[in-house]
Amino acid sequence: AVQWVGEEKLAERRGDLERTLEAGSVSGPIFEAYLAAASLLRGEAPDARDMVSRDESLLALARDASRPASVRALALRGVSPAHPGLDEVALRGFLDEAEPALRLEAVRSLRESPVQAARELLARLARDASAPAELRREAAAGLSRHLPGSTADLLALLDGAQDPLVRREAERALRLGAESGSPRRVDVPGDRERLLEGGDPREGEILFFYPRSARCSGCHAVRGRGGVAGPDLSAAGWRPREKLLESLLEPSREIAPQYATWVLMTPEGPRSGTVLGEDPDGAVRLGTGTSIVERVPREAVLSRSLAEASLMPEGIASLLTLEELRHLLAFLEAQR
Repeated sequence: AVQWVGEEKLAERRGDLERTLEAGSVSGPIFEAYLAAASLLRGEAPDARDMVSRDESLLALARDASRPASVRALALRGVSPAHPGLDEVALRGFLDEAEPALRLEAVRSLRESPVQAARELLARLARDASAPAELRREAAAGLSRHLPGSTADLLALLDGAQDPLVRREAERALRLGAESGSPRRVDVPGDRERLLEGGDPREGEILFFYPRSARCSGCHAVRGRGGVAGPDLSAAGWRPREKLLESLLEPSREIAPQYATWVLMTPEGPRSGTVLGEDPDGAVRLGTGTSIVERVPREAVLSRSLAEASLMPEGIASLLTLEELRHLLAFLEAQR
């Protein structure tokens, strides 16, 4: 239907087109179809549109104040945090927006951003008592990426923040950022039974996009944000929760062929990841689980071999508490 509106240039359906992005969870293909249809309604030639990179198109859409805030937030969600156009000035602008959804996506982009001021901006937002608690806790979670440099910031939040959500997130950021302690196995029948029900999807969403510890979003995307080395999980909820748990506990048990892990031997040593394709010059595009696609020149690939194990490491579920694992499963179950 979205393609039909664009291809037939049904300008009278423009309002319906915009509302498709507000009707619950939006998959990657639907959003891509929306971008193409909206471009056609504006009279833009498809060839001209294809000459502009996806990140540039999305960033332009996110900056367009005439667009609905929900559309701008979805666009910003899909821009690579490392895109040069998403610099400090752009991020500050998005953080100053009035729309909470747009500010949330700006905070999450900032958490993965290479800009030098990232830690400073996250710490400032986390300390801002006038900002919504949900944004402050997201900023606190982002500070875990900058440990040990941000330890003092998190300890100050832990001791001085009035909001319990912010204090709790500061404590979790310190715990998950340390990545220490004995691995915990989920092998007791009672543990599995508790994991198969309950949990808070909102808490699970924070954990999914956490910049340290399990780092689900390093390989997987949900509604446009995240990595591409593993399957997109925007529709994960159509799988039984038991299967989702199994994937977390035994990631190498079932691996789709297109997400098999390859080992590329280069002069600098082995490089592992999901082969996403090859560019016209023969360079291999490799998804490594860092949310960034690496490009390995053809002449640098001495050999390649297929690994038996999944790119997702065994024991990743042990980095979270049982309650956090329940939250994460609840979030995945809600994606439909």
